[in-house]
Amino acid sequence: MYKESKNVTIFVDADACPVAIRRLLQSISAKNRQISVCFVASYKHQFNDLHENVYHVIVDAHREAADLYIANHVRKRNIVITQDIGLASIALAKNAYVISHTGKMYSNDTIDEKLFFRHLGSKLRRAGQKTKGPKKYSLHDFRQFKITLNKILSKEGLS
Repeated sequence: MYKESKNVTIFVDADACPVAIRRLLQSISAKNRQISVCFVASYKHQFNDLHENVYHVIVDAHREAADLYIANHVRKRNIVITQDIGLASIALAKNAYVISHTGKMYSNDTIDEKLFFRHLGSKLRRAGQKTKGPKKYSLHDFRQFKITLNKILSKEGLS
């Protein structure tokens, strides 16, 4: 059961979260009691061996269930880790930090453009055209993620 923290909570859209990020976030939370981590995933993705202050919220298999849970619980100063641009826009509207698994930070300045291109891609797929999927997760992506997360934690006085 997830307990809302007065400090910073990191919400993770965890159905597609790389294992390296899960391990890193558990390590960060274990070292800093002011940081809670909440992995939100469908019942198809079970997480074991979670440290204290790290939570796993299980939602049903509906494709938007994890996003809805996070959107309903995220608060100002929280951090959301997701690849979902729609969820990113909702979290930004609540003054949360939002980063992708590759370390790219979403911002209010760029989210409208990202939503537009998501819409275009969706239209192309409905019309029968193929679009590229995400690249394979790399060590460079993980390093960039760590750098971006550390910048946010420093800004919040938590590093």
